[in-house]
Amino acid sequence: MFRLALLFVAFIVYGSLFPFTDWRTPDTELFTFLLHWPQSVERADIVQNVLAYAPLGLFIVLWRRQVRSMAPPLLIALACGTSLSLLMEILQQFEPARTSSLSDLAMNALGTLGGALLGGLLDPRASSTRRLRDARDAWLVAGTLPNIGIAALALWFLSQTSPLVPTFDIGQLRKALAPIWYALHDPDMLRVPALLVYACNIFAVGLLLRLLVLPGKHPVILFIALIGTTFVAKILVQDRQLSLEAIIGGAIAAVAVLLWRSKQWKPNGIAAIISLAAGVVIGELAPGSGPLQPDFNWIPLVGQMRTLSGLESILEVFWPFFTMAFFARGMTSPYRRQAVSLLGGLVVCASVFVLEWMQLDLPGRYGDITQVLLALAGWAVPWTFAYADYAPLRRPAPVAARY
Repeated sequence: MFRLALLFVAFIVYGSLFPFTDWRTPDTELFTFLLHWPQSVERADIVQNVLAYAPLGLFIVLWRRQVRSMAPPLLIALACGTSLSLLMEILQQFEPARTSSLSDLAMNALGTLGGALLGGLLDPRASSTRRLRDARDAWLVAGTLPNIGIAALALWFLSQTSPLVPTFDIGQLRKALAPIWYALHDPDMLRVPALLVYACNIFAVGLLLRLLVLPGKHPVILFIALIGTTFVAKILVQDRQLSLEAIIGGAIAAVAVLLWRSKQWKPNGIAAIISLAAGVVIGELAPGSGPLQPDFNWIPLVGQMRTLSGLESILEVFWPFFTMAFFARGMTSPYRRQAVSLLGGLVVCASVFVLEWMQLDLPGRYGDITQVLLALAGWAVPWTFAYADYAPLRRPAPVAARY
């Protein structure tokens, strides 16, 4: 967790000080921005500032959870996140392309606190966590590997519902359902590559749930609930739309999951990795609607900075490779994991780079080194957790021991 926290600090520093050009001495005192709340705060800034620092608070608390009390890790996380944010806001005053703001500092602190509280909630010693864990253990397998699988499901849900800004405006609801209306009245508007990507990804989600659900339970119930909740959430999130491609792709994946009978790790893992890889290839090689872009972008995250769609773009690349690594880890014996993770990382880098380079010949697409880095990060993270894959079964205490 300490290494993940340091990696995230580097990510925050890069994102906060980008593009690292035209440095100058600020015209005002360094701490003047702390005295004035901005007249208007963009929704994109609020969401991104909160989400950018939440993982930092989570990683710090999970790193320091060995202590008896959770108060010190929470305070350490909040102090680290707030201090880092304050330092970034001060340094941004030396860069004309960036703007220092008290609201950014407040949202960063709030995001750190939210991530830290989530880390505290995951502490098995807390009574609330025990109740949550009991509810979880009633349906899902316990252990580090299943927790990585749950994280993969959460990442997929976030990739479909970011920027997580809910709205109940009637105009937004009509806009969210408009693609279905237009595609039904004009079948030529149906995007087959997008349909296939949805089918591949949702099929992998279904196989993942098959491995997480305890024997005797029905994974189809959780699968349908997750897909239905995700599609409804897409309608209620600002600037998101539910497409006919998503509905048809989800239906095809649901039928495939229902027909899939294997409950063993290896067949499920191989099928899921192939399905996810096929979705990546189809999505990467699908042509766009614009002209050719012959230039390859070598600046990481330049297209994802300061936009509401940036988080969506990041997660759509990150989560498939995170999920591939989850399945690969489950199929690999512990003493071979280091070799598999390194070899897999090389394959991921080379494959995604080739796909990005091929986009230079596709209309409306362009190659981006960011996709390569995000794919590598998604592949690498699941291998970093060194805890036991599965938790020992918890048996009820003898009757005499209960009293």
